[in-house]
Amino acid sequence: MRNPGGALVALCLCLAPSPAAAEPGPDFSIIVQRIAVEVPLEPVRAAASAQAGQAASSRRSVGRRILGGAVGGVGGFFGGGYLGAAIEGDRCECDDPGLMGAVIGAPIGAAVGAWLGQKWLF
Repeated sequence: MRNPGGALVALCLCLAPSPAAAEPGPDFSIIVQRIAVEVPLEPVRAAASAQAGQAASSRRSVGRRILGGAVGGVGGFFGGGYLGAAIEGDRCECDDPGLMGAVIGAPIGAAVGAWLGQKWLF
């Protein structure tokens, strides 16, 4: 060992606390404790869960929407066919009066009925 004094000084400087660490920082435990006392979180959580429950109960499941669309589509198919045949009427002296109106009205009625059914039925 050539210079034991220099190594001892370097070791003391490394182990000594820095001036910034010697200054006390803010005590966050007091702040957190004060907030917890002034604003209790349990009523806030209860209100949030109640609102989430109301929103979830007002929305229908996918299965119910599909069932409503299917029922509405079938009803709209027959309703649109009947309405299309009634609109076309018997204006031709042919064997199938109203067939063209039924062919046009049935798919339109099915589409509208399916949309309304998934929106409003079940």
